[in-house]
Amino acid sequence: MVIAKEDMTPILNTTPMLPPELERTIFEFSASSDLRCILTLLLVAKRVRTWMEPLLYRRLSVSHKDFLGHDDCDLIRMSSNECLNVLDSKPASFLRDHVRHLALTSVPHDTVARALSSFAGITTLAIFQVSPDPSVLLLLQALPLVRLAVNIEQLHGTEGVSTPLYSHA
Repeated sequence: MVIAKEDMTPILNTTPMLPPELERTIFEFSASSDLRCILTLLLVAKRVRTWMEPLLYRRLSVSHKDFLGHDDCDLIRMSSNECLNVLDSKPASFLRDHVRHLALTSVPHDTVARALSSFAGITTLAIFQVSPDPSVLLLLQALPLVRLAVNIEQLHGTEGVSTPLYSHA
């Protein structure tokens, strides 16, 4: 709320007008209705940023810059370079605790490896159009995955699959 002094200079009142629980519920509802508004909501206040930032990173799609789209969807899209910037700027605990769904499309192997190592709490993973590399299979074993979409040949190559990852039927 803006209040004017006698000389008409505005004073910004930053004290919340609603109980924090209600305020948080309102912001989270707004964010869940349209993820694109999270970027704007992050700028409202520090307390709102602490509520919104985890939601911003909950569902990520990392793609080579040529594959980035701006369609309406329920995940945040970023380039490989933006992903590396996030990995460098956020604490490991934040990434582990808040990133839950990840899609990697045409991403360089080093970015795939860093993302899978850093986003250690993901439960849903989709990997598309990556170069074959069996080391990714070892990274997958450490994840608490519930859903996985991947072309095994792209991960392992065409020599066949012989790893303990597939021994659990």
